[in-house]
Amino acid sequence: MYELLKDFLFWLSHPGYWVMNNPYSPEWDRMLSALMKAHSFDQIDEYTACLGGKKIWITNRPYASMCPRHIEVRPKRRTIHKAHIKLVADQLKAL
Repeated sequence: MYELLKDFLFWLSHPGYWVMNNPYSPEWDRMLSALMKAHSFDQIDEYTACLGGKKIWITNRPYASMCPRHIEVRPKRRTIHKAHIKLVADQLKAL
């Protein structure tokens, strides 16, 4: 219940995340969260990055970002937000 409340409050406070392009996938959300704990993002090009061997679409934030490349599913809005913060941090570390 606490996670549901946190998701709802996040949704209210971030209007840019209200409209999403792909359907939510709890499996991808869990996998992306686990990958972020264990690995760093390696940028492939301006559109994609690699995280633990998975190619991830990183543009069109927030509407279609952090989706597995060529698979039309997405994580939770909060996970997209956390992944973007980690992506930027990992890009800065790589400099």
